[in-house]
Amino acid sequence: MRLLLCTAGTLGDVHPVLAIAVAMQQRGHCVTVITNPAYESACRAAGVDFAPVGSAKDIEEIRSDRRAWNYMNGWKIWLKRCGVVPMRELYAAIRERHVVGETVLAGSYLAMGARVAEEHLQIPAATLHFDSHTIRTSYAVHAMPFPTFFRGMPNWCFRVSYWIADHFYIDPIVLPELNPFRLELNLPPVTRVAQGWWHSPRSILGLFPDWFCSPKPDWPPNVQLTGFPFWDRSSHEPLSESLAEFLDHGSAPILFTPGASGMHTRRYFAAATEACRRLGRRGLIVTHHVDLLPSPLPKFMHVESYVPFSRIMPRIAVAVHHAGIGTSAQCLAAGVPQLVIPTLYNQPDTAGRLEALGLAKQLSPRRISAHRFEVLLRELLKPTGVAAECQRAAKRIEGVDSIGRVCEHLEQLLSGPRTADELRAPVGSHRP
Repeated sequence: MRLLLCTAGTLGDVHPVLAIAVAMQQRGHCVTVITNPAYESACRAAGVDFAPVGSAKDIEEIRSDRRAWNYMNGWKIWLKRCGVVPMRELYAAIRERHVVGETVLAGSYLAMGARVAEEHLQIPAATLHFDSHTIRTSYAVHAMPFPTFFRGMPNWCFRVSYWIADHFYIDPIVLPELNPFRLELNLPPVTRVAQGWWHSPRSILGLFPDWFCSPKPDWPPNVQLTGFPFWDRSSHEPLSESLAEFLDHGSAPILFTPGASGMHTRRYFAAATEACRRLGRRGLIVTHHVDLLPSPLPKFMHVESYVPFSRIMPRIAVAVHHAGIGTSAQCLAAGVPQLVIPTLYNQPDTAGRLEALGLAKQLSPRRISAHRFEVLLRELLKPTGVAAECQRAAKRIEGVDSIGRVCEHLEQLLSGPRTADELRAPVGSHRP
C-alpha cells in the first residue's frame, strides 16, 4: 500500500498522524505525510517520508496573530489559512504521488485538498477526526459557539444553530475557493461543507474511545471509533538532564502546559507560580515563552520548552492544560487529574466531556488567578473524587491497541469497492 496521510493545524494535529505513519511503515507499507513544512523536522525525526504543502511562515503568522486564539474568531483563521489556502497545492501533491490500485488516502477535516482528490481521482480514503467536536451532533452537546448553559436546548435548536453557522460563517469562508476549484475538475458544487462534505463517504475514523464520546444517532453511518492514538517524541527525544534531576529530587510536581492556546501570558505564569507557593508544591511549566515567566523563577518551579508527556505523566500530580485532545489523552492514560482551561475550537468540547465524566475540573481563561488555581488544585490533589475516576479511566485505556485498529481499517480500504457514486458525497449529506 502507498498511504498518503494529510493533516493541517498545530503540532497536536500532526502527532496522531505520525503515530499512524510509523505503525503503517512497521507493517510494510510505503507512507508519506503531507503537511506544512513547519513540521518537517518532526516527521523526519520519526523516520517518516515527508512532502511539504504551504509555507512554514504561514504557521508562524497564525501563531503570532492574537485573533487566532480567540474562541469566537480563531477558528476562522485556522480554517482559512490551514484548510482553504493550501487546498490546491495539497491536491497537486496527492495527484503527483497517486498510483491507481495502490494508493490509500487519509486526512483530517482541514485537509480539504485531500477530499477533492478523493472525489476526483477516486482514491479510497478515510477522514480522520482527532476529537468528537468535528463530527456534528445535536445530542449531548458539550460546547458550541455560545455559552454552555444552552446545553439543555431541544435538538432542533442545535440543528438550526448548525444551519446558521454553515450559511453565514463557514460556507462563506470555504465555498468561494472550493466550488470554483471543483468546477475546474468537473465536480458538482457543494454546500454546508461542515455538515457533510468534509466527511469521506467511504470511511470516517474517530480517534477517541466510545466511553469518551459514544456514537450518536445523527452521526454518519460510516463512523468508526478506534481509541486515542498516542504519540510524542519520546522515542528520539530524551528528557533533559535538568528535568530528570528535578523529577528525581522531590515530590510529584504540578504540570502547567498552555499548549496551543492563548494562555502564554505573564498573568497565567504568575498565577501558576503563586499557586504552587501557596500549596507548598513544586511546579513544571512547559512553554517556549520563557520571557513571560516570573523573574527570577523560584527554585520550586522548573521550565522546559518541550517535554514528551508519555515520559513524565506517571510522575505528575496534576496537569493544568488547554484541553487539547492529545494532552488530555496522555493524562487519562497515566491516571493524572486535570485542570482544563479551554480557549478555542475543540478545546471547550473536550473540556466539557472530561468534566462530565468526572475526570477534570474546568476553569474559564477569564478567571485565571492564583486563588482559583489554589482552590481547584487543592481539590484535585485529594486521592478521592476526580483522582479516583482518573485511575479507573487509565485502566480502560491500558492494553487497547488503538493504532492497530486504525491500521487494519486503512488496509481494508484498498480491497473494498471504489465507485464514483460512493466517492462523491451528495450536497448537504448526513443531515441529522
